[in-house]
Amino acid sequence: MKRIGKILAGLGIVGSVVFGSMTVNAASEIEIFSSKQENMDIMQKLVDGFNKSQDEVTVKLNAPADAGTVLKTRLAKNDVPDVLAFNYDHTMRELLQEGFFMDLSEDPLADHCYDEYKNFIKADNNEDNPDALYALPYVANAGGVIYNVDKFAELGVEIPKTWDEFMTVIEKIEEKGENPFLFPFKDSWTAMHPFIYLESVYQPENFEADRKAGKTTYVGTHEKITEMFLTLLDHTSTDYMGLSYADANKAFANGEAYMMINGNWVLPEIKKANPDCNVSMFTMPASNDAKKNAISTGVDLMFSISEDCKDPEGAKAFIEYMMQPEQAQAYIDDQVALSVIDTATQKDPSVSGIQDVIKKEKVHLFADMQIPDGMDLGAEMSALCLNYSSGMSKKEATAEFLADMDEKFDTAIMQ
Repeated sequence: MKRIGKILAGLGIVGSVVFGSMTVNAASEIEIFSSKQENMDIMQKLVDGFNKSQDEVTVKLNAPADAGTVLKTRLAKNDVPDVLAFNYDHTMRELLQEGFFMDLSEDPLADHCYDEYKNFIKADNNEDNPDALYALPYVANAGGVIYNVDKFAELGVEIPKTWDEFMTVIEKIEEKGENPFLFPFKDSWTAMHPFIYLESVYQPENFEADRKAGKTTYVGTHEKITEMFLTLLDHTSTDYMGLSYADANKAFANGEAYMMINGNWVLPEIKKANPDCNVSMFTMPASNDAKKNAISTGVDLMFSISEDCKDPEGAKAFIEYMMQPEQAQAYIDDQVALSVIDTATQKDPSVSGIQDVIKKEKVHLFADMQIPDGMDLGAEMSALCLNYSSGMSKKEATAEFLADMDEKFDTAIMQ
């Protein structure tokens, strides 16, 4: 045994070891099933560190391709991984309500997690157990306006706090004969980001539930959002339907525009293309009431423990290890991720401002989480952009888009 086990053995406690406040069964092995292949290197490093730190629990990391499909197949066979390390997506949103995972709401580990992110996960709970917490949020991602800090400074403009201020900044850029935005809509998934950041502010409260119940529609509620989105497309000098995500990141890194609208995952790609690019993010200023503007965000990594976990205390010990300051800081530094626990904070200048907003919990859940699984918002946005770029008016393009959104929503919920 490592040192802490020897202490316990000396006290006559032979079959267990304590990690902080955790008591762990001896000689157990648990599986961490991860959905994120992009974080495999740092996760494996942290798993190895945990395994070396004690000899009572062995953790094995499993991060298959297409993890969501693999997980559903395993669950159908009643083969539930001990611990899930997943992002909060449509798959997990459904599975968290199916009784596979432990309620961690009363566990001390939950006290480290920011309340608003716990509330995102609790939002779908049924009336019988509204306060249950089936996953512990660990890190977030966030979306907003990516901007070139040096170009803003050279132009003498500050970060806009309202929509009108945003339009004024855009006008000043265009007066200088330069390009305000790059929109890489050749990759259709990127087209939904400006839309959902606007939607987070203007979408009616309880829209998803009311839409499923047939009490409301996109037609009649989303016209302003759609027309604001199309207005942004008026302010780029590039072919937004022909520009790819990869090419846009390189072009932005080389100073070819002042802004892009996407998430913090873009920043490392820009830095790869040009390490000297001084880039950061600000909250999408969708409303003229600055108090209503909040960061669009999601849970990028959370931990769930199976009800059938072979060693639940060992699983909790691993999560506690991940939440300790050294490990938590190592993870967010490696991934340029945003912490939603109180033991670490993101200090990278490109996202530290967004981290501060998250700490204040001035956040909205990504609005695309409120559409049915199987509804391809990226494809819908791509069709809207193609219509508008082909000469259709804002009013016509908006009407066709929203009618199609209602049709696709109804089809998706019937599947």
